[in-house]
Amino acid sequence: MGIAAGANLVNTGLLESTLMLSLEHLVLVDEMVSQLRGAAAAATTGGKATLTIRDRKDATSMFKIKPLVFLPPFLLMAAAVALNFYDADTFTAVMTSAYGWVIDTFGWLVVLASFGMLLVCVAIACSPFGRVVIGGPDARPLLTRWQWFTIALCTYIAIGVLFWGPIEPIYYLSGPAESAGVEPNTPDAAMFSISRIYLHWTWTPYAIITVVALMFAFAYYNMGQPFSLGSTLSPLLPVRGRRATGQVIDAVCLYTLVTGMAASLGGALLLFSGGVHHLTSVADKASPTMLAVITAAIVGTFTISAVTGLMRGIRILSNINTIVMIGLLLLIFILGPMKFVVGFAMEGFGKFLSHYPQEAL
Repeated sequence: MGIAAGANLVNTGLLESTLMLSLEHLVLVDEMVSQLRGAAAAATTGGKATLTIRDRKDATSMFKIKPLVFLPPFLLMAAAVALNFYDADTFTAVMTSAYGWVIDTFGWLVVLASFGMLLVCVAIACSPFGRVVIGGPDARPLLTRWQWFTIALCTYIAIGVLFWGPIEPIYYLSGPAESAGVEPNTPDAAMFSISRIYLHWTWTPYAIITVVALMFAFAYYNMGQPFSLGSTLSPLLPVRGRRATGQVIDAVCLYTLVTGMAASLGGALLLFSGGVHHLTSVADKASPTMLAVITAAIVGTFTISAVTGLMRGIRILSNINTIVMIGLLLLIFILGPMKFVVGFAMEGFGKFLSHYPQEAL
């Protein structure tokens, strides 16, 4: 979503993101307490359930708000919302300038880190560490491989694949990068476009997620570190000041998470309002009423999913979404030009593989 287009939706996105994160936190605490109770019931002593000191601390500390983690991101987001209400043009100019500065200054780092994380995943999978069980040798998975696959698929692609899935190929087809050396709207531009899609939606972004997830899971379940993203770097931090440094890391992660969700939700509002406008011929597709209705529908769906928990609502919705996506894919194969689709996809994948180091770096 462009900066200018997203400026008018940032308030809704930020507020909605904050609500969603709060609900996720409460559900996570509830599930954690339930698991602790179940574990205690399974490991009784003299007929009485027992919880370790760490279990009690984890179950209770997650209810507390950490000022160093909460206040800086909250104040920054509040300032952004206030600036957008006060002067939307200035807000757009500031966000555009900040976006350009980040890309120009840290773009190389993002590209290099992404490729490095992919190499880390390959190294872990091929090393003895790949056989380490998260939670210890006696741990058992809560979900099947299929269930984990559907949850990971749906939570990652989310609105991104719906919003950028149709737009990104057209974007690169009509305006390929100058370094590609191809003319717009040509077969070569189409091949360049599909190869970029593979770059952006295959193993590179999943490698980023996998590295962070492994670090967090191993730190919490195997090393006994606090339930915090800052704990992932605890082995690298000095003992003195580790807690404060970890909270600073948590604050940065919280801010980036909420702003990223706000951008995604802003894209969702544009996508759904455009679809409703096209199907119903509503005069103003970005009217406050329509955006409010769509926002209520998104929040309502998320609330139901979050309140019912990972093992029920999120698992069931992810399973349904995955089956629907596979069904739509099969429908395209059956009713569409299957030979062309498969041939074009395979040729694009081959180009992606042959030019992967060059495109990834």
